[in-house]
Amino acid sequence: MSRAQSLALLVILILVAFALRLYRLDAFSFRGDEAITVLNWVSRPLQETLASEIPLKDPQPPLGFALFRGWALLFGSGEFAMRLLPALLGIPGMAAMYALALRHGGRLAALTAATLYGLHPFLIWHAQDARPYAIWVSLSTIAFWLALRALRRNRRLDWLLYVAAAGMAAYLYYLELLFLAALNLFAFTRYLKQPRILRNWIGAQVVIALLLAPWYLQERLLFGSGYGGTAGGLEPLRLFTWILPALQFGRSLPRELLERSALLVGFALLAGLWFMARRHAANALNVGLRAFLPPLLLALVALRLDVFTPRYVLAGIPAFILLLSELWRGLWRRAWPARALVLLSAIAWLALMLLSLNNAWFSARFAKSPDWRGLVRYLVEEAGRNDLVVQTAADEAFTLYLDGQMAALKLPTNPAQAPAEILATLEAAVASSDSVWLVARAPQAWPNRLIGADWLDRNMQLVRDTQIGGLPVRQYRPREVQDHELAASPLASFAGVADLAGVRLGRTPDNLVVELIWRARGPSQQRLKGFVHLYDARGPQGGSALWAQDDRFIQDGRADTRLWTAGTVLRDVYSLPLAGVPPGSYLLHVGLYDPDSGSRLLTAGASDSVPVGVIELALPAD
Repeated sequence: MSRAQSLALLVILILVAFALRLYRLDAFSFRGDEAITVLNWVSRPLQETLASEIPLKDPQPPLGFALFRGWALLFGSGEFAMRLLPALLGIPGMAAMYALALRHGGRLAALTAATLYGLHPFLIWHAQDARPYAIWVSLSTIAFWLALRALRRNRRLDWLLYVAAAGMAAYLYYLELLFLAALNLFAFTRYLKQPRILRNWIGAQVVIALLLAPWYLQERLLFGSGYGGTAGGLEPLRLFTWILPALQFGRSLPRELLERSALLVGFALLAGLWFMARRHAANALNVGLRAFLPPLLLALVALRLDVFTPRYVLAGIPAFILLLSELWRGLWRRAWPARALVLLSAIAWLALMLLSLNNAWFSARFAKSPDWRGLVRYLVEEAGRNDLVVQTAADEAFTLYLDGQMAALKLPTNPAQAPAEILATLEAAVASSDSVWLVARAPQAWPNRLIGADWLDRNMQLVRDTQIGGLPVRQYRPREVQDHELAASPLASFAGVADLAGVRLGRTPDNLVVELIWRARGPSQQRLKGFVHLYDARGPQGGSALWAQDDRFIQDGRADTRLWTAGTVLRDVYSLPLAGVPPGSYLLHVGLYDPDSGSRLLTAGASDSVPVGVIELALPAD
């Protein structure tokens, strides 16, 4: 294959990779960390951000803040615009990946490596994420290639380019230091007996250190940040069963499959390292250190901080790709059985990558984020102006989308928040609210995750329980009916037993929620059930079909019409399933009846039910 043909194929691969990064770019809501980017990084002047507590609570060097702030000023802070930045700036790393593999194994190996980089599900996931990880991988890969170029050519221009790229990578993400450590260990080992090159290398590292010192040596960053990490502590076995496999296939595979792939991953990487060492021991040392030393160093850091997660060593992916392409190159040069092994392993590898990518795009189980947009849209449509939203996930994406449209709390705010503090905050907020919406779910590991929900279940009446985009949504009202829930005059009176004193309608994705307010006039002889029936516009007297209904004892049996006393006011909730009900206009009828005889109570107008509203059902939104 000629150089021109190889470059032409590389251009095609880059265009395909970019198209994959644009595909479904705004299909998902921002996740929590992306929302932090929008809320904290781009919503204020850069100088103000850098001087604030944000770099301590969300530890990032300044280049990430600057890039996203400048980009948002030019193109806005919507999902597509914010994710387009890493999608664009992650692509140059693919060219560097090609150049690295070309140096190690020739054009076919370079095209193989570029293909793996372009299709890599973890890189695509982060390229569609409004955080700096994909940009960091790109810059780090470029810096790696420039470092090898400078060591080989030992020219001033090459050293300057390397220092600039390495400095930018370290100013973009702190954990670039792990990869600088790997590269330094290689350089001091490989060039110990070449003092002229080693001297230039040391000089380059000194310049990089001087460039980083104004930011990295701030006292508040070194001693005052208090950052403890947000991922998890060290689990040594999972370094091999989770970290390394995830760096090959992403985190969108079932855990069992990811763990089972660990054996395939370990064999492939070690075999690739062996093939590389047979051809060039120095290359094997360099790539091996870059692939394996940062995860080991991360494991050591995770002894003190909760940072044990694959994305923190994402920049090691190009080294793993080099080892894999070297394995396939070495086997392909052998007899046909070895070539068959190459084909089988390549098919298995690509199948896992594509499955992971498919899951990330289309599986609700592995979705980038919950449907925060849909949840906020639902709440804005259904909640009242004086309602309170209690968000239990402590996720800033919800804060971003809600944008102050309703009163909202995050409870619990963190796993260490004291139960007494949660309850005091909740009780004070509930006292001035018409209803409370409890939404989302706190992480399973949080010991205080159910404090608020348990209090609401004990002290308020549940009137709605549904899910929006997989997020639980529960609505509570005070047990005592509030004056604003009552109609100016009774909507109907039923045979001296009860007045229908108010009606409120709501929707869930699958049901019509009907809240009835009964005012007792006196006890009934039999225990009565209430009913809510949905007819088409002709109504029950017009021969209409009954499309949906809900019949139940008052308050699901907690109230007995034989025992209530005159003047008692209570709320009674019904839920009518709307599956199979076509779009159109419908009439809602309400009444009371004796379930033993089936006879209905009559109203003062001698009707056995009363219409309480016209319901318009529209086609579901796309």
